[in-house]
Formats: sequence, structure tokens, C-alpha cells
Amino acid sequence: MGTGPALSLHSLALWTLYRVIMSQSSITAQCGEDVTLSCTFPTLGLAANQQVNVTWKKPRADGPDLLVHSYSLGMEKQSEAYRGRTQLDPEGFAKGDASLRLRDVHIQDEGSYSCFVNSELGPRSEETSLTVLSMTPPTMGFAGL
Repeated sequence: MGTGPALSLHSLALWTLYRVIMSQSSITAQCGEDVTLSCTFPTLGLAANQQVNVTWKKPRADGPDLLVHSYSLGMEKQSEAYRGRTQLDPEGFAKGDASLRLRDVHIQDEGSYSCFVNSELGPRSEETSLTVLSMTPPTMGFAGL
């Protein structure tokens, strides 16, 4: 009889571990390219009209995380640094896709990005590391001159 509360706590811990899932990926792009930062979440049991909130952030060493792009209650917000360059597809949310499209990648875009999804099924987060390769023109040297 004494195992009931312990079993309940164990089940709660497993349930919490299942609900808050963190996965990581990395992507490399050239300056000027378009990339998609992947973010997926489970939709099994999610009602078609269920509200999904999506937030993409980029950590900063010198202060709070930068809000890159967010979607909540049909409203979208973008950081000035990313204005016109990021796009979410709310229609993809029903399929569990909260990926962020980033156009015209800049060298300053390099770093980690965190995607946070909150739905009726609970929170989920994913992290993507973006490496940006600068395009430097080849140099020609003349030996012996």
C-alpha cells in the first residue's frame, strides 16, 4: 500500500520527461543563402483547431535572448534584425511542423537558435546550430614579382 505515492511520483517524473523534449541539430549555409531551421512536435491527439504557440529565440552573450520570430493567437512578431527574412507556416502546425525559414543568411545570423512550441499536448523545445560560411573571393598571387 505504501508504493502508491512513490509509483505516482515516478509516473509523474516519466510523464514530465516525455512532455519536455529537447532535440538538437545543426546546419551550415553560405552568406546569402536561404535555410530552414527545423522544429517538429507531436500532434497525435491534438485537435485541429487547437492553439499552438511557437517562439524562436537566439541566445545572446550580453543580455536576454533575442526574439527572432513568434506566433501566438494568429499574431506574428519578428526582431528588427530578421524583419522580412523569417517566415513560419501556421498551416504546417497541424502536421507538427514549426520550422523557421530564414532568407538571405548574414554572417551575424551564425549561432544557436531555440524553438519553443507550446500546445495542448505540452511544451517542446528544439535547438539548431547555424554555421555561416562567408564567401571570400579567391586571391591570385604572382610568384616572383
